[in-house]
Amino acid sequence: MFHIKKWFRGVRAWWFSSNTPLVVEVEKRFNENIDDEESVRSLINHPGFVTLMNRKRLQKAALRAKLEQPQDTLRDYDRLQLGIYWIGYDEAEVNRAIAKKSEVRAALAKPYEKVEFDKVFALYESV
Repeated sequence: MFHIKKWFRGVRAWWFSSNTPLVVEVEKRFNENIDDEESVRSLINHPGFVTLMNRKRLQKAALRAKLEQPQDTLRDYDRLQLGIYWIGYDEAEVNRAIAKKSEVRAALAKPYEKVEFDKVFALYESV
């Protein structure tokens, strides 16, 4: 019968006693045609994503409330602080993508676009 504990013990013993390096091959999946920032920006209006971010904000508030209460060990404080940090990191990444979207909206019109707009506005004035 196969015992997983014995298998892990064997792997751990090999890992720490062996001088041979462990080589792990990782497949890199990257599609150059997809803009990651644009993908994040497109999630801003998705109802499921909004719900997920609201849940994260509630989690963050709950962790802060729990952090203010006395904990048993210093490790418990560390875990709570790390939870707050990583939830804040997620929010910061989303906010950064939103800020980039607003920067894109504020871009100046190109010269050829300005010429076309002037033509259209000239038609409005003549009517």
